[in-house]
Amino acid sequence: MAKAKKLSIVTNESSLPVQNQGLKLSKMISIDKIEEHEKFKELYAIDEDLLERIAENMKANKFDESQPVHLWLLEDEGGVEHFYLIDGYTRVRAAKMAGLKAIPYFEHKFDSFDEAHIYALHLQVDRRNLDGSVKRK
Repeated sequence: MAKAKKLSIVTNESSLPVQNQGLKLSKMISIDKIEEHEKFKELYAIDEDLLERIAENMKANKFDESQPVHLWLLEDEGGVEHFYLIDGYTRVRAAKMAGLKAIPYFEHKFDSFDEAHIYALHLQVDRRNLDGSVKRK
């Protein structure tokens, strides 16, 4: 009986691409490279009790890689890359509190700030079962 070959989600043993059914894979990033953006940060307040619980869980169990943060990769006019945090402010703060150095993220590219903002709002509304209104300070 022939022995089965192992295939990874990206390549097989001969380095040929293997279809991944459109699955978007997360990447890892140093927390120090993540930039906060006031327009995204102000969308929702962070619950301090929840933050503490998540940080304690991360200390014990590391970052839950099934819940990557969402970053907007934007290159400015000077060619400098920015990794703006558009979703995951509580998770990033908790990871810092837990002493983690790197976390998983999904990379997004948007044509405008408005497009990125709508995407961030969409994530919040869908995840939190909100009515779509944004609370401002």
